[in-house]
Amino acid sequence: MKIRYEILLPLEYNDGLKVEDELFDWTLNELVEKFGGVTFYSIPIKGLWIENNIMFGDKLVRICVDIEDTEENTEYFKRYKEKLKERFKQSEIWITAYNLRII
Repeated sequence: MKIRYEILLPLEYNDGLKVEDELFDWTLNELVEKFGGVTFYSIPIKGLWIENNIMFGDKLVRICVDIEDTEENTEYFKRYKEKLKERFKQSEIWITAYNLRII
């Protein structure tokens, strides 16, 4: 069974400064070295949410990794999320997983 891990990464830090391109390159290279390939959606997407009656928004890019659904891979992404939170100076990074049926 295959699974897709989707990572949303911010284009700007919380203070509004642009995230350096090198951080995205570094992240993509790590994932390609580990899993053999990634898909990088560089067109910005917008995320919106409400917290304490205040609307927040951010601009994001998306990375997808399609791999075998194993406990080892799940554990890897749980650890990797913590690394990404530190790298991109975020209190949260969304990594979601979807079962894949490849035709």
